[in-house]
Amino acid sequence: MAQIPTSLYQNLATSYNDAREQMVGADQYLLDALNYVVNVTTSVPGGAEIELALLGSVNASYRMLGDVLSSTSSMIQACIAINSYVIANMTAADAVLATAAGVDKLTYYVNNQCSWSCVPYYWEEISSDAGYDTARWKVCS
Repeated sequence: MAQIPTSLYQNLATSYNDAREQMVGADQYLLDALNYVVNVTTSVPGGAEIELALLGSVNASYRMLGDVLSSTSSMIQACIAINSYVIANMTAADAVLATAAGVDKLTYYVNNQCSWSCVPYYWEEISSDAGYDTARWKVCS
């Protein structure tokens, strides 16, 4: 089978990094909305009535979004597919170079074959969560 071109791998890693980056902290907006509802009792006449009418729904949407955002299982599955493909399709010559460098195949690929200066932070995090040894990856801060 053909190896994933490094440009494609980098584009995939960057896309997953950017998606995860957008997820991190997104629930803050709904927490702000929840706080506005909670604080309405002290700032608006009849605020207690407004709070009672809105609190359940606003809180439920905040909690649901938090649950969705904290789950990265589908991202992890995609990461496993991408990284497993890279490992399975590494040439014998590159595998020898990885061994000579004292690193696993995937670490050799991301650090030596990809043209980036560092691996996107959240791609490394997702890869680590997927069970890959990323300790020697050059990671962007």
